[in-house]
Amino acid sequence: MDLKPIDPILRMPAVKEATGWSERTIYRRVKDKKFPSPKRLGPNSVGWPASIIAAWQESLPDAREQVAA
Repeated sequence: MDLKPIDPILRMPAVKEATGWSERTIYRRVKDKKFPSPKRLGPNSVGWPASIIAAWQESLPDAREQVAA
């Protein structure tokens, strides 16, 4: 039996720390399709797979690239 590695789920405090954004900004960017949507964990809880947040961070342009543009 092949087991997939576990992808930890990040809750809002960890996502706020990873992005430097407020909860309101995170949800605004989700609505605007500029940030990944969370996954429903239960009736009152959501979270983001750590791999999704890591992929989003990797997709961000380098600060030097923005200055040159």
